[in-house]
Amino acid sequence: MKSILKIITWLGVMTLTLGMIGCDNNKEPVQSTPAKKLPIIRVVTDGESPPMSFVDEHGDLQGIDIDIIRAIGEQQGFDVEISRELFDNMFKGLSSGRHHVAIGSLSLTPERANKYNPTETYLHNPAIVLHNQSSKLNELSQIKPLRVATTKGTMYTDIAENLQPAKHYVTNTNFQNYQGLLLDRFDAILGDKYILEYMLARHPHKPLHSFEYQIGDGSSANMVFYVGKNNQELLDKLNQGIRQLKASGKIDDIVQNYLSKAH
Repeated sequence: MKSILKIITWLGVMTLTLGMIGCDNNKEPVQSTPAKKLPIIRVVTDGESPPMSFVDEHGDLQGIDIDIIRAIGEQQGFDVEISRELFDNMFKGLSSGRHHVAIGSLSLTPERANKYNPTETYLHNPAIVLHNQSSKLNELSQIKPLRVATTKGTMYTDIAENLQPAKHYVTNTNFQNYQGLLLDRFDAILGDKYILEYMLARHPHKPLHSFEYQIGDGSSANMVFYVGKNNQELLDKLNQGIRQLKASGKIDDIVQNYLSKAH
């Protein structure tokens, strides 16, 4: 009899326990709050200016400018959507509103500043001449008897045209200039320090030389991003992000990361 009572008692306890579990299963699930979607900022670059902006071996956009704009987006609360366009088309898209921001080793020039809103300077990138001459060159006027190449749409093309070298070639990319220099098609090329020195470090096929020079008051060495007119809110966010990244040393870290990869 005691054994039967124990079995009945045990069955009663199990029934009660299962009933309680069943009640818990009937509770409504906790509703999770959906993540708030961040605004999307459409950024355009030509992807032809390593280490500032380029396409890696996997087909992905990389570079100093790419990392900086993404870091600003994380800091200021917006997602960055980056696309590629030919250099000439980048600013057309900015004017039409197809793009919000143009990046990619863009210097501060009066002509661009009249049409678009430049950010504050995020990096100083002086102008250099990279050449294959055995004689020592240290002044811009010394390249007049040489075959000089510049990239279409840049201030260096205007500089070369005003200087009137023996021959002036205008190409579509900095890398075409660099290849021409290695193949002795050109004697000298004009461009940004970080871009040309990055190429020199990655492709040290022959001895080349360089020297820096100042254009006007030197402001053209100041790298900026450009925003379409009438977009002050975005401009303010970008400027705030630039100031904070510079103060934290983040921009210096990004630059050194890419320059160290070149060696």
